[in-house]
Amino acid sequence: MRRVAPATLISFSAASEKLFGRNVGRLAAMPDLEDAVPEAEKPGARRTLVRLLAARPCASTRKLDELVFPRVNAPGTRYFADDLQALMAEAANGFHGVVVPKLQDAGEVEKILGTLREYADRHAWTSVPELIALIESVRGIENVAAICDALARSESGGVLCGHLDLASDARLVVTNPVERHRELREWTKLVARTANSRGLCAIDGPFPKLGAGTEDELALTTRWSLVDGYDGRLVIHPSQVDVVRSLLIPSAEAAREALRMLRRARDHGGAFRDEQSGEMIDNAVRRSHWTLVERALANGVIGSGEAEGLEPPPP
Repeated sequence: MRRVAPATLISFSAASEKLFGRNVGRLAAMPDLEDAVPEAEKPGARRTLVRLLAARPCASTRKLDELVFPRVNAPGTRYFADDLQALMAEAANGFHGVVVPKLQDAGEVEKILGTLREYADRHAWTSVPELIALIESVRGIENVAAICDALARSESGGVLCGHLDLASDARLVVTNPVERHRELREWTKLVARTANSRGLCAIDGPFPKLGAGTEDELALTTRWSLVDGYDGRLVIHPSQVDVVRSLLIPSAEAAREALRMLRRARDHGGAFRDEQSGEMIDNAVRRSHWTLVERALANGVIGSGEAEGLEPPPP
């Protein structure tokens, strides 16, 4: 089954013990050592995060809402190597993967994957943490296929699309967040669909506005995320969680209708017209129904027993 990202991944400063306690274990969490921490506070934030992660057992469960993916500083900065080394050595088995920003080519990805494997072996990790590649530059977009190929060879991980840095790198003169998302969609869509085609999970960037009157804009742009192929979305405040989850997680009714279609297709053995819905069902349509079922299973909307006897349609 294709890997599915959590519907919401909440970002917060890695320096905040309060936010760590409020979010970790309740929501899929991305404690941030990069953008959320001022330059002078980065070493202290790293120490705080390592201590907090080391003090809690890492959930071995694959429940999406319990995943923890610290975001380290970018390769090439003076903090990156220390972030990765401290997390892997001092918080062994304390998180599920790392988000690495500003990744631009497959060579960087291969090097980081090798470092994660080396540290995991040295510090007795039960499994190698996943790598979530943050794509947020024009060069990263240009190389997204090679980046996803490198991730797929490791059989774990996925991509996160960073709208703000991508817009800046492209010198896009649009400051309204809805219009910026609209202008970037051809690129952000490419990121999600390239990841999906390699069996990787895909997380869209956040909607960077909070407060009254922003719910409709958040909902609109999240619908775009869904249509463009993203499993989940980064959120910057708990108030955004319910809106995003309501759109990105299929309902039980929709999942069971997809299961009905898949069973009929299995029993029919070829393309046919479903009399109840009027839909023509061929292998490509079966794959779309299977994608919906994957999301429903991963998010606990339906139980695994409900999909018993069904397999992913062939490509």
